[in-house]
Amino acid sequence: MLVGIAGGSGFVGLAIAEVLLQQGAHVLLVDINQPPEAALKFLGAHSGPGALEIQVADVTDAGEAAQALRGIDALVCAAAVTSADARERERPTETLETNILGFTNLLQAARGVGVKRIINLSSASAYGISGFEGDGSITEEGTWPKPNTLYGVSKLASEGIAARLSELWATDIINLRLSAVYGRWERDTGRRDTLSPHLQAAILMLKGEVAVLPRRCARDWTDSRKVAEAVAILLKAKSRKHSLYNISAGKSWAVADWLDALTSVRPELCWRLAENDEESNVNLHGLSDRRPLSIDRFSAEFGINLWLDPTESAQSFLSWKKATPGYWGN
Repeated sequence: MLVGIAGGSGFVGLAIAEVLLQQGAHVLLVDINQPPEAALKFLGAHSGPGALEIQVADVTDAGEAAQALRGIDALVCAAAVTSADARERERPTETLETNILGFTNLLQAARGVGVKRIINLSSASAYGISGFEGDGSITEEGTWPKPNTLYGVSKLASEGIAARLSELWATDIINLRLSAVYGRWERDTGRRDTLSPHLQAAILMLKGEVAVLPRRCARDWTDSRKVAEAVAILLKAKSRKHSLYNISAGKSWAVADWLDALTSVRPELCWRLAENDEESNVNLHGLSDRRPLSIDRFSAEFGINLWLDPTESAQSFLSWKKATPGYWGN
């Protein structure tokens, strides 16, 4: 199977590519930017001959995307602009044009080349303020989406577009609402305004500085490899019961736990919580922590747990960092 990954040079796209290649699939990365050389070396070393292909193209342009996607069997839509307040305030159309109109163009291109299965990577941002209200986990059927950012609005719109076109075209399109993703392959590409606090802190610590967090920050942080495993399962599934799944670690845990795990492997790395009115140097993107997404629907159907112990995750992250010198530039 040849799997196309639109936005394949980005964080989640590269994580999915790594897992698919390890499982023996052939992968086509399609992106407006060439993947970093460090990524290509690593992925090439962990795949069979000819298993990895690269196409530089604007996947939000229907013509360019159709040309680049020829020959693929399935498509993962990972191309998006993840916007924070400043971008939404100053350049609101950028988020909407890419995540809604560009996404629709990409679906049209995929249909034109005969793709039968498409996975749309949506976001927990579609739940918006509902994720901070009430108790318990957020479920696909029991939690009404109330997005309160343009990014969240655009991702919820993409789900609706996917559902409608799936019906009209008789094409299998699956929506995945990803929780807060962190881990291998994350970097600042200029298209993600909300870098995980894990990466922010890790960069500071690896430079010899002290990362200072305003709080422990508990959320259902999900390792990028677990997201990739979930995508791989859905790409290969012969059937599925639903068109929408939450993808999450399934329970809340703290960024602080992961940083402690880093320091247990590398004792010279330092982090701490801010004291009194001290200013932190890690942005947690909000003053409160969202409820976890329930993954009961996904786990019950496919029999997999997406939880990864912070210690195992931290060790994997450090070994990956050592194996990809230069991935973050200087």
